[in-house]
Amino acid sequence: MMILDVLHSDGRWLTLSQLCDQTGLPKSTVHRLLRVLCDSGLVRRAGQSYLPGSRLTWRPDTGAGPLAGMRRAVLPHLMRLYEQTRMTVNLGMSSGLELAYIERIFGAERLPTPSDGTDLAPLHCTAGGKVLLALDPALRQDLLAARLLDRVTQRTITRSGPLDAQLQAVRADGVAYAQDEFAIGESCVAAPVRSARSGTMLA
Repeated sequence: MMILDVLHSDGRWLTLSQLCDQTGLPKSTVHRLLRVLCDSGLVRRAGQSYLPGSRLTWRPDTGAGPLAGMRRAVLPHLMRLYEQTRMTVNLGMSSGLELAYIERIFGAERLPTPSDGTDLAPLHCTAGGKVLLALDPALRQDLLAARLLDRVTQRTITRSGPLDAQLQAVRADGVAYAQDEFAIGESCVAAPVRSARSGTMLA
């Protein structure tokens, strides 16, 4: 609980060393606890920094912390994109080995998808998930190690080779696509949200 308390109260991204300093715990202990907390979705890692995970921060009743600030900053851009396209617009981040939608604006003609009611989706067959996998090598490694390339539709990529080819294209182009991979009839495009100061991928 000490690590979660520090992350929530500090309100910014913290490194392993900063968490050790503020909790007084040994580095090996903090590292081990962070891995457990990240696996459970209670803490999120971005590069060498950590912040509260989506299980604690992405729910609608949460109004504080770094994620809430990011949502406030991004929402006007999501609204503008929705007004221009009238299509569904999402903001997502990793939650363990899934994609968690932390802000959603639904288009009038949206199709039902398996994420309805949960706001969670697989990483490998969604455009947002592919962005996260392409720019976070550790997340990709964890996903492949867990053998979670499950088939959702007949268009879902279920082998690491074709997926890696797409992830390489995402890194080159800065944009990810998914067509009929999570729901038949659904086409998606996604791009990373980065910190203006550090360039770190936030969502």
